[in-house]
Amino acid sequence: MRAYELLNETAKNELYHVTHTKHVPSIQKNGLHQMGAASNWVQQGSGERYGAGEIYMFTNKEDANKWAGRMDWDFNQTLGSGEISIITFGGLADHKFEKDEGDPMSQAGQQGDWLKTYVPIPPQNIVKVETYDPKKLNEALEIEFVCVNDSFPDATKQEQQDELFAALREVPDTLVYRQDFGEHNSMAIIVRDEAAIPEIKRLAAENNITIDEYNDVSERFINSIYNNTLEGLTDWYAS
Repeated sequence: MRAYELLNETAKNELYHVTHTKHVPSIQKNGLHQMGAASNWVQQGSGERYGAGEIYMFTNKEDANKWAGRMDWDFNQTLGSGEISIITFGGLADHKFEKDEGDPMSQAGQQGDWLKTYVPIPPQNIVKVETYDPKKLNEALEIEFVCVNDSFPDATKQEQQDELFAALREVPDTLVYRQDFGEHNSMAIIVRDEAAIPEIKRLAAENNITIDEYNDVSERFINSIYNNTLEGLTDWYAS
């Protein structure tokens, strides 16, 4: 069986595409088509522009929600602006997909496969369109820090991460956790009260660690930490 056929086993169910809300009417009319150039995103570590105009999809809704939160923050400096939407597609089991492995640092902690394709997706495969709204998802805010990765000189050093992890344990009403993915490991903290953010930023700066992104996480995701079922989970502490 070919690689894309194996991947398409995961595409029998619904797939999710994240986009700017302003593009939704065109997608509903014309479907998804390959872009003519690389995206506006840059890869963590290398700083190179991401992709070559492919169409990107997620097999897991939680991954799509996290990416939507990242887009909203990066483009609109808020979460739930209404400017980002998630489009659900179905009936794509025969579509040719490849696994997207272009940015492993961003993909740390993914819950499903990240897929890409060069083949247009017709509007008839649209199942649902929803504006990204973290309040509807009953989510908390996750602050993710730059990973430890010896392959990149500007990545976090392990001793820095260890010191920040110890410091973050003292921030009230938070959940800090770490994951190990072999070549790199990540750390993030989940907060329900945004009043804690200034202190978290101060501690990160004090330890010379850069905040990489802000994401929304669901109760299901949080429970996967408490239950020790989150992929690569090595350590966590709830204050």
